[in-house]
Amino acid sequence: MNEKIIELYAQAKQSTKQGRMNASMGVVAEKFAELIVKECIGVVYNERGTDRGSDRDFTIVNIALKIDRHFGVEE
Repeated sequence: MNEKIIELYAQAKQSTKQGRMNASMGVVAEKFAELIVKECIGVVYNERGTDRGSDRDFTIVNIALKIDRHFGVEE
């Protein structure tokens, strides 16, 4: 399995346990999914490169925003 996925799952488990003794699997799964979506948005943003303000840049930002809105992930 991809190391990044393992890292995100561990992060989800850790962050959901803070403030709770045992987080339910549903809470962990929701946090895990949120972290994956945020990671994907980050990958898209990293494609922007140095051509800020270009049509390509505008398209990339719009794709990232659409992903964010589709999944309802908040920063």
